[in-house]
Amino acid sequence: MSDLAGELVSMIQSHLPAVPADGVGRDVPLGSGGLGLDSVAIVVLLLECEGRWGVAFPAEMLEQQPLTLGRLIDHLHSHQAS
Repeated sequence: MSDLAGELVSMIQSHLPAVPADGVGRDVPLGSGGLGLDSVAIVVLLLECEGRWGVAFPAEMLEQQPLTLGRLIDHLHSHQAS
């Protein structure tokens, strides 16, 4: 697991302490049908990511396919300053 993925998993676990790190797979939805974060917790997680990495997350990320760890990582990689 990359440092970025590990840090994201820790952030997710702060909202779901009962979920083990190996339970947060790249393609597991963070919300319903997956880990079970509610919409408020997902928005808070995205705001935490914005604060940590300085990368904005558009609202469309919440409206499209389920938000997953993999989508977060991909978005951060593609939008971080070089």
